Amino acid sequence: MHRIPVGTGATPVALAGDYRALGWNPAGLTFHPLFPDLKGTASGLEGGFSVESNVLERQDLWDDVLNRGSGDGSWTGLSARDWAGRLASDRIRVDGELLTASAYRRTKRWGFAYSSRQQVAGEMQLGGLAAQILVAGGGASVFDQVILASGDTIANDGSWTLEEAAGIVGGLATGPAPLLAAILDGTRGGFSWVRVHELGISRMWGEREGWTLHTGVGGRLLLGNGYFSVNVEGGEADAFGAFSNGFGIPSMAEISSSNGTWDGLRKWGPVGQGWAVDAGAVLAHKDGMWISASLTDIGKMEWRGERYVISGVEVPDWESGVADPTSIQDIAVAAMQPETWFGDAVPETRRVDLPAAFHAGAGKWFGTFFLLAADATLANGQALATETLRMGATGMLRVGGRVFIDLGMRKISESVFRIPAGVVFAAPQGGWQAGLRAGDIQALWKGAQPEIGMQTCFIRWAW
Repeated sequence: MHRIPVGTGATPVALAGDYRALGWNPAGLTFHPLFPDLKGTASGLEGGFSVESNVLERQDLWDDVLNRGSGDGSWTGLSARDWAGRLASDRIRVDGELLTASAYRRTKRWGFAYSSRQQVAGEMQLGGLAAQILVAGGGASVFDQVILASGDTIANDGSWTLEEAAGIVGGLATGPAPLLAAILDGTRGGFSWVRVHELGISRMWGEREGWTLHTGVGGRLLLGNGYFSVNVEGGEADAFGAFSNGFGIPSMAEISSSNGTWDGLRKWGPVGQGWAVDAGAVLAHKDGMWISASLTDIGKMEWRGERYVISGVEVPDWESGVADPTSIQDIAVAAMQPETWFGDAVPETRRVDLPAAFHAGAGKWFGTFFLLAADATLANGQALATETLRMGATGMLRVGGRVFIDLGMRKISESVFRIPAGVVFAAPQGGWQAGLRAGDIQALWKGAQPEIGMQTCFIRWAW
């Protein structure tokens, strides 16, 4: 349930206002750092995505993709096993968010907001043998022999090119087959897909010596369509999944067979339900300076799914589902499908803690044309696709009263810095607003960057 800073650049806590403050700091419903006189907003189409990986920090990979340079580290011509070696133990994280409906209204002292979002979060870190199987299929070192598309069975010498590996349809272990727990050792990954309904309320308290205090609370209902997690480390293995066919009713006949019981009917809804609460405060001065703090994601999700059997299970004859071993997307999709690895499962209901976090931020306007802001987040790093520490800083320039250009710096735990940049078009008297922001732009002057991402807003109305 990690949230990318959609629409708020490198400093989401310090700069989030109106319905965008939901999930970050609900006190932003009465304190808007960019548009202090805003009375209301509505939107139905905005969101973003982010892909982060250590692989993306490799300059030799970018050189090959952009057809520049010819160093010894070229990825062109790698064998299937070479590809697996470069991908093994590298963490890949994907976030996506789409806001489908929202509304915000502010009175003299109160602010109210609602939003509905679709959120997807996932991460993958493959152990060495798991990476080999996903890239090379039947050509992985766990198999002594391989079965070719022609029907021939030959010895596995481990030197397959990518083209040759694509022609392998299966693998055979002539000796004792390795256990699945050994194959997945060092592998960690999973994803979640939820619809989030958010409500928030904030109040502004009286002014004293130029200072005003804003406090807010928010609540969220989470309805889950899919969840998967696998973690195998040092012989300890755990894998769980829960998947919904959607919110529709496949047939009235199956509904009638439930006999009208609640347990029978609820299986047609989402397979996960959860809740979360947030609370925050902003202390602002009339000269354009403010500090903020909040607690978010205090809550749980309950998923009704299956726990997959790992220990004591032998890896079956493998048929590779990756048509192009160089496609990281195909590899990630295959890794995140339970049927790729598991055949047996037992029903289980699992309660998952949300990534509770503490946020702190501050900002200052210099005149009416330039703003500086910074914030930091400490979160439960054990939660899916969430880092323990995130921090950032942003500089924003107002051009002609209608255009905002921002450039920031963002740091996530031990990874390298990101440099997000964006532009927002917004008339001071209200009306249609739009914006576009890149999650990282370092590749413009450096050989590589650790993230590819974007946040967009096409339809938003303010007054």
